[in-house]
Amino acid sequence: MARPHGLAGELRIRLFNLQSQVLLSARRVRLSGELRSVRGARRERDAILLRLAGCDDRVSADALRGAIVEVMREDLPETEEGEFYFHDLTGLRAIGPDGVEIGQVVEVVETAAHATVVIGSGDRRLEVPFAEAFVGSVDLQGRTIRLQGLEELPGWEEFWAKSRPC
Repeated sequence: MARPHGLAGELRIRLFNLQSQVLLSARRVRLSGELRSVRGARRERDAILLRLAGCDDRVSADALRGAIVEVMREDLPETEEGEFYFHDLTGLRAIGPDGVEIGQVVEVVETAAHATVVIGSGDRRLEVPFAEAFVGSVDLQGRTIRLQGLEELPGWEEFWAKSRPC
């Protein structure tokens, strides 16, 4: 939650996925671990303005500043064949162009330009744009993401040199 909006307890929610419409139809959300009923939601530019039951003034809204807002998995719309939610990628084994595991997806970061998959191996991180040039395939059943074109990325050589199996 970014900040309160107005005096009536509305919350200005900054989105991880700027195109997401999920909060507009959510009936409930988890906010800092607590399940809350949604009384209403509307889009405003790059954010969602959310009204929650029991949050009726600016003071109660301000108390929620910085909280993570989560939609329950069972409340998310079903995905089509070949579609997935970015949070489904976390934990997938990252397979490099030569078929060798190079690490694991530790997070997906949404930016104005594109989503970025962060691959971790030990204490090393590699940011890979979620684009056809770099992501060959995603297999949720097999829990893998196949990557390609990594030699074009800044930091790839150093990441691979320290991550490569002996």
